Amino acid sequence: MLVAPTDDSAQRALAAEEQYARVLDLAKSKRLSPLKWYKMWHGAYQQALAHQLDTVKGTAASKRFLNAVAEQVAPRWAELELYDIIRRSVLGKTPLTLDQLGRILEAFLQENVSRATRGQPAIFARWDSQPRR
Repeated sequence: MLVAPTDDSAQRALAAEEQYARVLDLAKSKRLSPLKWYKMWHGAYQQALAHQLDTVKGTAASKRFLNAVAEQVAPRWAELELYDIIRRSVLGKTPLTLDQLGRILEAFLQENVSRATRGQPAIFARWDSQPRR
């Protein structure tokens, strides 16, 4: 038996969707470290998943995430992943999911933190070293 959403659950879902959109917009900020932004995104993503929002489903959601990440967080990586979505689509292959892309980004960001503590260069350029054209 399907249960109609209550006003309260509908309001929580709307709030989760709005929060997710705000966090994507925060990707443009130079004031947040990429890892801090990722943690905020992951929390908003988990809330959106809990409410089964279309905002975090399918290729459109992956592209929206990558476009946000391309702003400041990891421009080169995001652009390569956007290219890969197109390539896979043309070849009839399944693109990476939003969850998979998020996990990959987190691993790269964690590696960058680890490399920085050892005085090694980052894996990919951040906004402060490679401005986006």
